[in-house]
Amino acid sequence: MLKRCLGFFLMLLLPGLIWAAQQPAELFKEGKDYAVIHSVGSALPNSGAEKKVIEFFSFGCPACNQFERALENWLHNKPRSVGFDRVPVTFEPGWDILARIYYTAKNLGVADKMAPVIFDAIWRDRQDLTDESNLIKLFNRYGVAREQFKQAFHFETGINAQIMYGNTLMGRYDIDQVPTLVINGKYKTNTAFTQGDTEKLFAVVDYLLKK
Repeated sequence: MLKRCLGFFLMLLLPGLIWAAQQPAELFKEGKDYAVIHSVGSALPNSGAEKKVIEFFSFGCPACNQFERALENWLHNKPRSVGFDRVPVTFEPGWDILARIYYTAKNLGVADKMAPVIFDAIWRDRQDLTDESNLIKLFNRYGVAREQFKQAFHFETGINAQIMYGNTLMGRYDIDQVPTLVINGKYKTNTAFTQGDTEKLFAVVDYLLKK
């Protein structure tokens, strides 16, 4: 009787064992699909999210512009429990003013709405956003009054502090190209790892969020 019970149990268990044996030990591999961050530190504060993705980017980066649509699609579908932040980098000439534009939008509470708009203004419409009057018109079109924009844009102390903190994170995570995504302050990946395949890239991100 015991042998019969044991045999029946093994018959029930066998399909699951076969399936498990067929699965790869790791869906994606360190060094091939992503890198482990060994420095001490975590993601940006104050998100309230246990899981978080940070995009290091610049509005002046053509690869970031091309990446934006895939990113927006992922943001639209990501779990609400996953937080997201952007950090504009300044390691190329002329990118410092673009970082200031991003932080202005963030401090006004319109960064999520304005980021794709700013990309389009620069890369599709060829607007010169180093011209403050063009910036005022752009932000005004999306509900930000002229004086409200000017006050935020010229808040030097606050924006300089944000840029310095962003540079600190960039050094902590050893960011040397953009766009790069940092996941939970522990892993980073970008399209160099996935040979330009953004669908695979976000599959890697989702995988790392679950690790």
